[in-house]
Amino acid sequence: MRKGGDSEEVGVNEAARRLGLTGGEVSRLHGEPGAPKVVRGGKVFLRWPEFPRWRDERLKKVGKPSGLDEARRRRLSAQAELAELELAKARGDLLTISDVERIVSTDYGKLRAQLLSMPGRLAPCVVGVKTMADATAAIDAEVRSVMAELSR
Repeated sequence: MRKGGDSEEVGVNEAARRLGLTGGEVSRLHGEPGAPKVVRGGKVFLRWPEFPRWRDERLKKVGKPSGLDEARRRRLSAQAELAELELAKARGDLLTISDVERIVSTDYGKLRAQLLSMPGRLAPCVVGVKTMADATAAIDAEVRSVMAELSR
């Protein structure tokens, strides 16, 4: 890497790292006419920041590259993502939307049933209670019982 003023010269691998591309994609780009580069000792060095600016302008004119390398990269990336999803599913780390809907529906159904049954279970506990503290203790015990059942 050589620096000079506001510009520097970087190798293909460094340019690929900075641009988030593969070395092959950068090599294909620098082979095109007008690419800001220097060849020294058989090695290609790209002028920075001229090279990314040139690439951006080129992309504006011709659109996103759709070469074979780019298509292969996209396909490999998609295959890797699918494989990761399948692995997560096989391990039980991934749930489908329908699985989550079923689980949540079941849990909410239990919660609803427990809450609706509380008044009937609490009424006998608080009828005739002489103090607020006794009523609170009876209600607290029932609420804790329901919570313990729900957490199972």
